[in-house]
Amino acid sequence: MRRRREAALFLASYGLSTGGNSVVGVLLPLVVIQQLRDPLGAAVVAAGSAVPGIVAGLFLGVVIDRIDRRWSASTADALSALAVGALPVIAWTGELTLGWLLGLALVRAVGEVPGVTAREAMVPAVVARSGVPIERLTAMRETVGAGAMILGPAAAGALLGILGPATALWVASACCASAAVTVLVLDRVVGRPDAGEQGTAVTWAAVREGWGFIRRTPVLRSIIVVTAVMIAVLGAVQGMILPTYFTEIDRSDAVGFVLVAFAAGSLVGGGSFAFAGPRVPRRLWLSAGIVLSAAGIATIGSLASIPVILAGAAALGAASGALVSLLGVVLAERVPDRLRGRVFGVQNAVSAAVPPLGIGAAAVCVHLVDVHFAGVAVAAAWLVTAVVVLVLPALGQLAAPGSPGRPASSPPS
Repeated sequence: MRRRREAALFLASYGLSTGGNSVVGVLLPLVVIQQLRDPLGAAVVAAGSAVPGIVAGLFLGVVIDRIDRRWSASTADALSALAVGALPVIAWTGELTLGWLLGLALVRAVGEVPGVTAREAMVPAVVARSGVPIERLTAMRETVGAGAMILGPAAAGALLGILGPATALWVASACCASAAVTVLVLDRVVGRPDAGEQGTAVTWAAVREGWGFIRRTPVLRSIIVVTAVMIAVLGAVQGMILPTYFTEIDRSDAVGFVLVAFAAGSLVGGGSFAFAGPRVPRRLWLSAGIVLSAAGIATIGSLASIPVILAGAAALGAASGALVSLLGVVLAERVPDRLRGRVFGVQNAVSAAVPPLGIGAAAVCVHLVDVHFAGVAVAAAWLVTAVVVLVLPALGQLAAPGSPGRPASSPPS
């Protein structure tokens, strides 16, 4: 029972961090617009804070491989708590300018991707310490994330309406601070980096070593590319196509229902993988998830009606919950402990960079033709990706090292 405590603490810390940042993601644009009376300011803050987060993900992974990963995750959450908590204090003084908002958003962004990376790098150690199967822990983590997607925006709206923006920001800051404390309660063994990496100098060669490992390992390259395309497609759908379509039919409120349907589907997909993941062949999980995701995207892209779109969002969420859990397990198994910070950092940086690309591509389609064409184009792009995934040799060998069909001594593939 005590050993299972490690898994519970890990998931609690992840949930607090994800939930707090989810609330901030909703509140921050509203605060910017309320304070500055300028929607463009919200765009400047969002764009200006994205780049440091991506750069930090690409280059700070080597630091995560050198120091206690619990402290890496805790520091990231502490930065978020301080940055978010400072907003109402500065607003109270009447000095909350665009410069302050951008600066605090930058502080928060620098820690966000490395914080996620540090937690992902701890998963195998939590598995070893708690005895929870890696499939179950990874799926439970994704399920907690999906729950935060549902509760975060709802909580943000309720807090904003009942308590006002200042108190709502304090609550979000408290969530991040609680996550920073909770992760430190984990056994120090969980956060301990590879013995060969401790105390080693952070050099450019060490940074490049992680990139080189990805380049030499086809299955990792494939997972990172497929995940990036999936996130770009989701960004296009959630950030451009659906808001545009619902605005055209005067049903802007439906965007929230779609997000809830997607998150609910993710809970089902992640929960299914947590329950049956170890007992069902991984290739079957991949094939079923890819086919279901293609069906979900095609259904959403049809823009037939709100009920049809909601059904497509639920199907896409279920597929996403299972696929992300599966690919997360494979990454954790294939990446050596000494390189996890660097490899996961690259993946998370790419994941943070691609949503604007998807939104931009969809915006071009809407501008040149219309929103219906954009829906069809995005669905076609994912359908092509799905076909490639199903025939790609690198993604045909997902079995755990040492399992039947994949000897423990086999080289990376």
